[in-house]
Amino acid sequence: MKNKRLFGEVFKALSKRALSEEEIRERIGGRFPDDECDEIISGLKNKRYIDDERLARDMAEKFAGKGKGYHYITRYLHLRKIRNEIIEDIQKNFDYQREFESARYLLDSKAKRKKPSALAALLKGRGFSSLTMERIAEIFERSAEEGRMTWKAKK
Repeated sequence: MKNKRLFGEVFKALSKRALSEEEIRERIGGRFPDDECDEIISGLKNKRYIDDERLARDMAEKFAGKGKGYHYITRYLHLRKIRNEIIEDIQKNFDYQREFESARYLLDSKAKRKKPSALAALLKGRGFSSLTMERIAEIFERSAEEGRMTWKAKK
């Protein structure tokens, strides 16, 4: 290991929060020679301290569990500088049924006498996919036809 100071700086940053490879490169880039940065990153990847695929999966799981949707998760992964091929894999394997259930749960807790447009804005702000939004809209339409004017679906 050529530069213990560089390794210590990167390891300290990783101890506070999981970082993507590109986030680490940005933190140390320009201050240290590229070959030293590559050596440090390679070593951290080999020891699995840096794993963009695991980070992306963990973040997608975390935000899906917090009631965030497809678009929110995708934007967040881009902000964290995750490589596009990893993001595409997350998108390809996205669980839309889970997102729909999350939207239903969210609306159960927030839907008290709110207008459908306000609930749609809530879901959009949380990054839910158009597929989920369309399914929720269908529930609104059916309930309006039945004279219930509620979003709740019959289970």
